[in-house]
Amino acid sequence: MWGSGKLTCALTLYAQGAAWDKAEQEMVNLSGGALTSQLPPVRATVVVRSAMELLKDVQASRDADRDAGSRLVASYKFVYNCPMYRTQQRHLGVDFVMDLPMSTSVPPEHWCLRGAAVLCQFSE
Repeated sequence: MWGSGKLTCALTLYAQGAAWDKAEQEMVNLSGGALTSQLPPVRATVVVRSAMELLKDVQASRDADRDAGSRLVASYKFVYNCPMYRTQQRHLGVDFVMDLPMSTSVPPEHWCLRGAAVLCQFSE
């Protein structure tokens, strides 16, 4: 509820340039010539904060983990901060939503070179 400053919702998202392996819980290459794949539902909580609280959290996050895009996680996996866009057009200033951390067994540069992204809307 917005009265508490939080809103939780489930999102149906699509991966472009990648797929999600449910068994391994990681990003993988697409197969069969497909360009997109549907991701499992993502539960997101939106929290309303003041600008000062947000700036403090951003600075603390940067200080704590300067290279979050390539840090290793459990079982020697990497994390790719996958850009999420509202539409396929990927207009950075208008359509960019956030970076979605996704585990992968290959370095994040692999997904950057492939142009992998998450889309909120997809039309064929």
